[in-house]
Amino acid sequence: MNQKQTPQSVPAAEFEVTDDVSDHASHLFLPEYLAAYSAGLKKSQMSDSASRRSRFFHICQMLQLTRGIPGSTAEAGVFRGLSSYLICHYLRREISTFNGETHFMIDSFEGLSPPVEKDGEFSAKRHSEGAFTRTSLEHVRETLSDFSGVNILKGWIPDVFGRLPQQNYRFVHVDVDVYEPTLASFRYFFPRLSPGGIMMCDDFGPWAGNKWAGCIGAVNEFANEMGVVYAVLDTGNVMFIKR
Repeated sequence: MNQKQTPQSVPAAEFEVTDDVSDHASHLFLPEYLAAYSAGLKKSQMSDSASRRSRFFHICQMLQLTRGIPGSTAEAGVFRGLSSYLICHYLRREISTFNGETHFMIDSFEGLSPPVEKDGEFSAKRHSEGAFTRTSLEHVRETLSDFSGVNILKGWIPDVFGRLPQQNYRFVHVDVDVYEPTLASFRYFFPRLSPGGIMMCDDFGPWAGNKWAGCIGAVNEFANEMGVVYAVLDTGNVMFIKR
């Protein structure tokens, strides 16, 4: 008699669960993602958390929805390079010779932009603590060493956008946490998305204690300004689709 087959998966015990994301999340049944994520953790020297693992899973899935759409990819706010490593990994799955040449990474490598009143107390506190300063251009270049053609631009938003080539994008990930650079990133990249392209933002939440309030404000202001809609994923990411 035939026995019922169960899906093959990487055991959840290989990863430390540190928050309330369910161990039955769909990414635990995709060994391809877990292998890439694990490799990226080692390259970037970042710690694992269930929240990060799930958020970045959504980034990879949304990127794959843009397969076949013309344009480059970009990330504003790269920290230690883990999410860009995953983006490049999945782009290489599409084109085996991909070496990073159409992926653009933007970061100050000096921490958060100065928060404004709309960002609230939490962002001000994180800025004063030096959040996201444990990185450097050299570290991120090493994280992305498997993709030696990748474009890494060091600078503050929005001034750094002037150094980008005039081009369209299929996928953009914005993860700069505070109001002014988040809104500036939306205003720069969304008009340059190809039809069907996706722009994601990491820190919408909504989070307990009104964390990253400026990001929420920037998302809503931009949506009203442009007359576009967005979707909030269960991990706090937001996505816009260019129609």
